[in-house]
Amino acid sequence: MKLKHKFWIFIMCIIYMGLILNINSVSKAENITIDENTQNEGEKIDQEEITNNVNVEYIYNKDNTVTATIVSETQLLNTKPTWKLSDDKLRYSKTFKSNQKYITQVKDLLDNVTDVEVNITQIDDKGPEISLDYEYDSKTNMVTVIMNSNEVLANTKPTWNLSKDKTKYSKTFKSNQKYTTSVQDIWGNITNVKINVDQIDDKGPKIALDYELNKELNKVTVVMKSNEVLADTKPSWTLSEDKLEYSLIFNINKNYTTSVQDIWGNVTNVKINVYQIDDIPPTIKMEYKYNVKENTITAIMNSNEAMAENKPTWVLSEDKLKYSKTFSATTKQDYSTPVQDIYGNERWVKVKIQTSQYSYNNTKGPNITVKYIYDSNEKVTAYIISDKKLKDTKTTWNLDETQTIYTKTFSSNQMYNTLVKDIDGNEVTVSIIINFYKNTFKGIHV
Repeated sequence: MKLKHKFWIFIMCIIYMGLILNINSVSKAENITIDENTQNEGEKIDQEEITNNVNVEYIYNKDNTVTATIVSETQLLNTKPTWKLSDDKLRYSKTFKSNQKYITQVKDLLDNVTDVEVNITQIDDKGPEISLDYEYDSKTNMVTVIMNSNEVLANTKPTWNLSKDKTKYSKTFKSNQKYTTSVQDIWGNITNVKINVDQIDDKGPKIALDYELNKELNKVTVVMKSNEVLADTKPSWTLSEDKLEYSLIFNINKNYTTSVQDIWGNVTNVKINVYQIDDIPPTIKMEYKYNVKENTITAIMNSNEAMAENKPTWVLSEDKLKYSKTFSATTKQDYSTPVQDIYGNERWVKVKIQTSQYSYNNTKGPNITVKYIYDSNEKVTAYIISDKKLKDTKTTWNLDETQTIYTKTFSSNQMYNTLVKDIDGNEVTVSIIINFYKNTFKGIHV
């Protein structure tokens, strides 16, 4: 009897101790930091210790998922339908496809409940980090763009080349462009990348023009100076050895637009304006001088520029600005003759001499001869020629130094009488008759 009583007392002590242990086993899980960057695939990542002998283990999988396992030292009830309970009822496991953090509960066979913190941070859910390199090839005028990734990339870009290690995309561009494209890592995480290709030469060359006039040859050399190498596309122009200059000699003035190209085919239109070449004939002013003593008239061509010496019957001055020829005052001249400047620009010049004269003989006072010369300037010069010195009494006429010749120029027909007086006071009335102009006549008495 005493032995049986001691047995039941022993049993009751064991049950009491078990209750005390179950009550103390309920606790919450503590957080543990995991370095995801140093974690290898398939390796146990971490173990979080939970009071009441419960902890959480994390394993990172090759498919970018994490399997969380809740480990208990006492058997658990199957109360979590989204988790899988092991056959020995000591492990709950679940595979996660995204990072998350939450509290879940487990219950043992004695209905003791434990809060467990699940913290999934190891899943790669960020797009790759991309840095860009731009490599310009001066031989081809192309740019290769390289996208450098911090992780393996998915081969999703058919127009780009993926490197063997799958961490670089590259593409060669023939033209400048700016756009945004996307890349993915092997888990489908996307990063948008801004591509900006602006290194390619797609602008025409800058051209500066020089005009070099050779006055002796009357030619202009035009030089097109470029800021970059030019293509040899202009057969009528000469390209320099360094291919930076085009030159062409012009014999005539010209105004037109031509195009030049750089070695990449970029075109620039250039306006050529050659105007420095002398292509205008000389301007000639005719002058006629009457020699009273010799009764001759010298025709003089006055030019605004040097003339060519190609008129053998005329005399060219030393400065080549005057041609002269002497004619008898008794002969009529009416013809045109050509003159040229030193560059061959030609102008036709009219030579015209038409004369008439009247004489007044006086027994007292001076003997007077009136000479009229009509020239190509459509002017008539009247000469009042005296055999004695005259007084300067005619304000509209010019008296020469010898005081024996009065002159006046007319541009229309006129007829009038005028009075001349010698130095002794003798007077003679002279009739002025200008009738060389057709369809006009003016009569004035002075």
